[in-house]
This record gives sequence, structure tokens and C-alpha cells, in this order.
Amino acid sequence: MFVFKLCSGYIALCLTIGATACIRLDEQEFLGRIEGCVLGSQPVVGSKIRAYALDPVTGERFATVLATAISDGNGCFAIDIQEYHSTILLMSLGGETEEYWHNRTIHLDDRGTLSAAVLFGDHTLIEETGVFPVFITPITTLLYPMALGRLEHLDTVDFSESLRESNRLLQTHFLGEAALPEICESNISCLSPADTRRSIDLDISGKYGLILIGLSAVTENYIHEAGRGMDGRNIFWLTKKLTEDIRDALLDGEPYRVTSADTLRTVLATHLLRFLSDPNSNKTGVAPESMAFYLEELAGRDMPEMFGPTRPPPWSFPSLPADLE
Repeated sequence: MFVFKLCSGYIALCLTIGATACIRLDEQEFLGRIEGCVLGSQPVVGSKIRAYALDPVTGERFATVLATAISDGNGCFAIDIQEYHSTILLMSLGGETEEYWHNRTIHLDDRGTLSAAVLFGDHTLIEETGVFPVFITPITTLLYPMALGRLEHLDTVDFSESLRESNRLLQTHFLGEAALPEICESNISCLSPADTRRSIDLDISGKYGLILIGLSAVTENYIHEAGRGMDGRNIFWLTKKLTEDIRDALLDGEPYRVTSADTLRTVLATHLLRFLSDPNSNKTGVAPESMAFYLEELAGRDMPEMFGPTRPPPWSFPSLPADLE
């Protein structure tokens, strides 16, 4: 028996993985287990997980549901895939969760969708253990529409290659030059975000967990600026707006004008800094000063292939508007 254990962030709460057989990707009968968690800024409990095959050339989602699961009290799930497909889409529908800044329960309907498009065929871990870790988050939800957009608007060979490049761009922007763990290969979705409800390490998983908090903080600020209650505005609402934006392959605010080219740069960095600077909210043990270089990189990322030609406005640490201090 092979035994595989991951021990960072949420995965430590959910996963001690064992598999009883070696498999080969070219066998007619295929059994691979996907295990992971669904997260906004907090775990999503009771969500319906569905797995679909994607056409590796066109990205078309096939109608047949390969397998289903329900996320547990930690937002975690397990799905057994009985057929081999090189690209798979996991969709999370509904469930309940909270924002880090508000203890009100958020009831998500089936339109509150998160997803992760996965290069299943790239993963050597499947051959070794039969298990594929996948974490479905607002960041992984950008992968599928981004890959489709790049396939339609850019000179990309096929959907699989477009998805591989989308993974690379999102990893570069949010995690900098940090390498994904070897088990992840080209899939950012297999990376476990750290649990920001407690003390964390400032490693690649820690930065990922903080990015999710930052997205939630951006939504919190929108609510305050609008002078209204939550009224359906939460991290899932923001994720939906970002997926609409990226359908043309760029996070540039066009043509929908609901986000901007700076939503995931200076805006995100500003509100992540606000979280880190608030001792009532920040329970991670991460001091703002330790994130200075990372936040400046995030705010100033000049990536035309992801944000279009617009350069980000000047931003330097510690740069907080007076109303955010």
C-alpha cells in the first residue's frame, strides 16, 4: 500500500491519503481519486461537487457527470474517477460559508459556483498513489474561462496548452517566483492554501491563503464604499465578476467594466495590507513588514499577457489611504 500525507493548511484537517494499487494512465480501466477542499475566504460546507470531462483540444465541457460528492464540515471532499480523461473540470455548487470579516452565514445557491480545471494527465502522482489533490478556490475558478479566452483570442495550440499557460500566469502573479511543490507539476489547483484562522508560515501556501483573505477584503471595502449591507456581495460575487472579465483572456476590466486591470494588483495589495495591519482580524502571526516585498511585487506586476497594456499606478509599502488605517 502506498500512503501519502499532506500536512499544510486546510489539507492537514482533511487528508491522510492511502491508495491500494499502482495504475497506468494508458490502461482501459482507470481509477483515480480526487481529494481536496472548497474554499472562499473560509471553507464551503455542504457544496455539491461535480466532475466533468473537458475536450483537451476545444475545452468543451461534456454533458455527462463523471462523479459527484458533497463537501464536509471542513469543506473537504473525495471523488473517484472511473474513466481516464486528460482534462477535468470540478465544479462546486451551493453550500454554506462565511467571510473572514463577518460571521453571518452565506447560503450559496447553485449560481454561487467555484471551479477548478485540472490537467489530470500531467500528474505523475496519479501513477504513484492513485490520488490527485485539488483545492477549489476563487483563484482556480479563473482557470477555465481564462484558458477558453486565450484559446479563442490568442494563437494557442489547443485547450490543454492554453490551460497550462493559464496556470503559469496565475502562479506567477499571485505566488511570484516560488515553485509549486513537485506533486503539483503544472496545476496550481493542487496547492493547499494555508488556514488563515490561525498562525501560518509565510511560505507558498501561506501566501495563497492570504491572497484569498485579500480578495475577501476587497469585497468588504466595496460594501463599505457603497454604503449598503452584504446584499449578495461577497467573495463569490467578486469571483463571478472576475470570471466575466477574463473571458477575453485579460483581466483588464473590458468589456464589462465591473473590475479593472488593477483589481488584482494595487487594489488587492492595499486591502491585504489593511488585513495584515489590523490586529483584531489578523490571527496569522504574519507582520505587515514581512510582506512588504511581496506586496510591492503584487501591486506592481507588469504582465501585459494577463492585464493588458495598462501599467499599474505607483504603489509602495506601507501605502494605506487614511480611511483604511
